[in-house]
Amino acid sequence: IKACEECAEACEHCATACLQETDVKMMAECIRLDRDCAELCWLAAGFMSRGSSYAPALCRLCAEVCEACG
Repeated sequence: IKACEECAEACEHCATACLQETDVKMMAECIRLDRDCAELCWLAAGFMSRGSSYAPALCRLCAEVCEACG
């Protein structure tokens, strides 16, 4: 849960930094991945916190998006 929260925060920071770049259009895919990753990490942390039976499936997707983002 903590790792997901830390990852989400890092992705939010990265997206914000990308928005400060001179050529924001060039950073569009990075920003999209950052936002997708952050949202999935927040969601996965919530699912795990409440012991959802869907947490493992969501975490697999989250890991896939985190890998793409990284």
